[in-house]
Amino acid sequence: MKQTETDEAFLLQGAVELFSEKSRLDKNLLPKLKEKIPGFSDPQYVSAYSRVEALFDRACKLVFQWTTENPPGAEFELPDKERVFVDELAKECAGFTEEDYNAALAYGFEMTIF
Repeated sequence: MKQTETDEAFLLQGAVELFSEKSRLDKNLLPKLKEKIPGFSDPQYVSAYSRVEALFDRACKLVFQWTTENPPGAEFELPDKERVFVDELAKECAGFTEEDYNAALAYGFEMTIF
């Protein structure tokens, strides 16, 4: 079982990558995370997955709010260099990299297109 902050960051990054690539409704993401990054305990995998899911949920909510407050056709430039959303995501979902926050935002914009 791995315990360092570096190990945790590596596991979180792997979970972000899987979550970005796959449908969040894919029931096999947790086993795929275990396969992709072996060596952690079941509670560590569940914790990482739960944290990533919370990050992506929050990003989707922020993006949805932005789309309802802006006129149709308004565009948002990613990566979020002006930190319009990144700072809020970092405050509410600490422990991720700026790349992770931008990946979650990209996912949010992709999922919010209707």
